[in-house]
Amino acid sequence: MKIALITNPQANGERRPFEIGEALMQTVADSARKVLQAVWQWLRQVSGDAAYENYVRSTSQRSFPPLSREAFYCESLERKYARINRCC
Repeated sequence: MKIALITNPQANGERRPFEIGEALMQTVADSARKVLQAVWQWLRQVSGDAAYENYVRSTSQRSFPPLSREAFYCESLERKYARINRCC
């Protein structure tokens, strides 16, 4: 297998092997980073970790200021456990 050397115009004719491979690896790394960020955001949404950010985003269009992070979580815990949640 023969690997072609590519001339880099900014390097005054200096030949640099595997320049295409470097660009390809950068593209793959960028794609992998985007996929991992999307998976992380999905996981945060599914687990409820992003609940406060969703709340702040939804209250930005209203006239009252949003609750603090601590007050939001206390209110959500109270809302969740204040009533009876059992079958029997």
